[in-house]
Amino acid sequence: MRTLKNVVGVLVLSVLLFSCGNQNAPATNNEEVSLDGTINGTIANYSVGVFDAIECIQLESSGTSLGRCTPSADGKFSMKLSTPTTFNYDFSNYGTGITISDPTIKFIEAVLVIYKNNNPVGFILNCNFTTVNSFSSIYDLDSNLLIGNVCSVLINADRNSTIKGSRSSVAYDMTLKKGWNEVAGKKVTSSSTSTTTTIPSDLKWRYFLLSGIGN
Repeated sequence: MRTLKNVVGVLVLSVLLFSCGNQNAPATNNEEVSLDGTINGTIANYSVGVFDAIECIQLESSGTSLGRCTPSADGKFSMKLSTPTTFNYDFSNYGTGITISDPTIKFIEAVLVIYKNNNPVGFILNCNFTTVNSFSSIYDLDSNLLIGNVCSVLINADRNSTIKGSRSSVAYDMTLKKGWNEVAGKKVTSSSTSTTTTIPSDLKWRYFLLSGIGN
């Protein structure tokens, strides 16, 4: 049996995913997450019966749930995310090359997990691709993305801060706001990624089943 721990693991998606839209008002168009945690979307490839629930899970938190909802028959979903009680990431070990306007910022990352009969069966991603190979856990996401692929992750920050510069193979250009942010990253080459400050217009919410789970 697949457990949530097996599915989500403890992946830090910041290696791939970092930028954010400036969401000071309720989200519209591709800015689908507002600062207060209201998230709305339509799952482009939704099929009734494949999964029956969506849950927002905080990474590296033993499966802490920050919200849950049921998709409608046309694939639309709406969820109000709660404020995390513990912020488990910071930038204290990022070293040189990164300029942070408020180095004391702390944040969490979260992903949307899908369930069938209370068993985790996959994820929902806001992305510009339609397939992922060998997707047995969220760990597999980074290694299976192709050049030009973009997807997003949810981040809740405990304060405002900008993060700019380059470290290792990742370029950062972020303006995080206190509260919820949608953060997107692009795979530029096989070994490097870049960030944007605007969620690209071609991203769509899609579900991806774990390997070995069919429709």
